[in-house]
Amino acid sequence: MPVVYSGFRTYIHTGTTPGYVGFVALVPAHKLGMFLALTGDDYGFEYRLALASYILDTMTGDTPWLNTSTLCTFPQPWAQDKTRPPYTFDPNLPPSRPLSQYTGVYRSDIYGDLIVDFNITMNALQIRF
Repeated sequence: MPVVYSGFRTYIHTGTTPGYVGFVALVPAHKLGMFLALTGDDYGFEYRLALASYILDTMTGDTPWLNTSTLCTFPQPWAQDKTRPPYTFDPNLPPSRPLSQYTGVYRSDIYGDLIVDFNITMNALQIRF
C-alpha cells in the first residue's frame, strides 16, 4: 500500500499469523527496503509501526520521534483511536508503473500460487489463489 512517510512515497505491507507479525517497507527515493519480523501479538500495528518509523527515520537521517524520553510511555500519547483504521491512503494515487508489470504468478511454499492478471475491461488487477 503506498503511503507518504516523511514526505516520501513509501510502500508498506503488514502480515499477521498466530504468534508472528511482519512488516515490509520500501522507500524508492532513498533506495531503502526493510523487513521486520516480530513474535507475539501486535494488534493495531502499534509496535511494528513504531519500530519501522524509528528505523526509517534513522536510515534517512531524520530525528526519530521515538527516543529515550518517549519510549517508556509508548504507545501514549500516539495511541490511535481503535474505532478508526490505523492509517489512511489515497485510493486515487496512480501506480508508479503500468499495471501490466505487476502480473504474473507469485509462489509460496506455504500458501501456493497467487496469480495476478490484468483485466482490460475493468482496467484493474485481479488476484486468484
